[in-house]
Amino acid sequence: ETEKGELGEIQINNAHELIFKPYSNRLAIVLQHDLGQTEKAHEELLSYGLDKLPISPKSIYSGNIDEVVTVVQKEYAIVSAKKGDKKVANTFGLADCIGLTLYDKDNQVAAVAHIDGGTRVTDSVSSLLMDLANAGGQKYEARLFGGYKSSAKQFIDLITALNQGNVEIVEADILEKAQSRTIGISVRGDLYNNSFKDKDQSIGDRMRI
Repeated sequence: ETEKGELGEIQINNAHELIFKPYSNRLAIVLQHDLGQTEKAHEELLSYGLDKLPISPKSIYSGNIDEVVTVVQKEYAIVSAKKGDKKVANTFGLADCIGLTLYDKDNQVAAVAHIDGGTRVTDSVSSLLMDLANAGGQKYEARLFGGYKSSAKQFIDLITALNQGNVEIVEADILEKAQSRTIGISVRGDLYNNSFKDKDQSIGDRMRI
């Protein structure tokens, strides 16, 4: 018996074994499907009108590195004026990855997240908002950074998760024209886009992982 699918045929031989025989153009079919999905997500993202949001000025951080916490892919960090000795959170290397900052100006609580293609966005945002609340946060402004057209689906998932958490997006410096591929934020709400890291020696290992 033979069952024909989009990518190939499944046959059952005399030993009742399943054998998959791919079509010669299987890779082209997969790539075309992926490209179509990317274009569809990109068009949906553009329809949100995020490009009409203002892009805020950034400064260069040259302060005390002992007050800095740096995150890499799939990580986030929270800093608070009232809790802990870290006052600045930052991340770097936002190529197709997405940078997210959240800030509560009334309670001076800030967060940075580095979202890559393998991040479970909905779960991660939910966890981040819970941890922010535990740090004294209540109402947040969100800013989105980095990413390319291929990141559109992750952006849509992120926007959906933020909307569900009643978080307002006030800035979106994103996609191919993004000016900031490195982003940091302080407990005062100051934004930085120069490259700087904390002193944690585990950064290299965490990046490799």
